[in-house]
Amino acid sequence: MIRFFVLFITMLVLGGVCTVQAAETVAVRLSPKDGYTRLVFDWQVPAKFSATQDSSGLVLTFDRAAQFDPASVSGLQGSRISALSAVSAPGAPLSVRIAMTPGSQPRYLAVGNRVIVDVMSGESAKTITATTPVSPPVLRSPSS
Repeated sequence: MIRFFVLFITMLVLGGVCTVQAAETVAVRLSPKDGYTRLVFDWQVPAKFSATQDSSGLVLTFDRAAQFDPASVSGLQGSRISALSAVSAPGAPLSVRIAMTPGSQPRYLAVGNRVIVDVMSGESAKTITATTPVSPPVLRSPSS
């Protein structure tokens, strides 16, 4: 009886130590829109991310490890995204490099469980980000 108990406890402890949590798989889809290309990362739960842009594209770094298959993303040909690749080490938080066609500009946001990247031409980006000047508010003193 004691041997059974010791064996049971040993299996329980070793089973807990040897359990490896599988990294989340993120579905990634691309869709051409009128004037821009949209890339969507569908997470199982909302993900935080940071974005860094350089001359060759955009790198998104997410807050946790995950997997995705860049080869499964169809529609890159003819879009404003010229290449898509994971640049993080296995087990590290997911980082994705998005290479954009020359002159393209990204815009990105998180909505629920999705992280959305829109890549548009530089002219389209200027139009979208331009703001109309607004007059400052007029402050009035209270009437006596």
